[in-house]
Amino acid sequence: MMTDNDIEESLSKAYVSAVAGRAGVLLGDTIKDYGCDGTFHEVANLGGKRVKGSFSIDFQLKASKNCRLESENVVYDLDADTHRKLVFRKQQGGTPIVLIVLVLPANANDWLVHSEDQLLIKQCCYWYVVDDVATENKTTVRIRIPRSQQLTPEAVNALLARVRAGTMI
Repeated sequence: MMTDNDIEESLSKAYVSAVAGRAGVLLGDTIKDYGCDGTFHEVANLGGKRVKGSFSIDFQLKASKNCRLESENVVYDLDADTHRKLVFRKQQGGTPIVLIVLVLPANANDWLVHSEDQLLIKQCCYWYVVDDVATENKTTVRIRIPRSQQLTPEAVNALLARVRAGTMI
């Protein structure tokens, strides 16, 4: 049987895949994880045919049962090395990258609920863009993700629209 960390990763990938599918965007996977777990690609219309568009957003994916929900924010202790990689990517100015965190219930038995009527992954994914300053911490950096930044199909399309408009940093 897989470890809890491996199960968390699998559930986070399934969540993101479902959201991307509903958003109508392509989901690209990476073979090696060098600080990027995947990419959302827009789909463009070329003379009535669908093609992979030019605009995309990379993402780093995390899942945790150890997040704390405040009234306005999700509090998450991000690995300091991951934070530095995200800041480095942001400073490079190429393809934008966001952090996606799947907040899971404390009890692993509650992570996935299924019946003939539904398949439910609990609780919620949130997206976050790091600031421009890399942490000097050695182990973790505490981040606060606004709870309004839920990863929804609408949010994915809005982020891609920001990339297209040149306002996504």
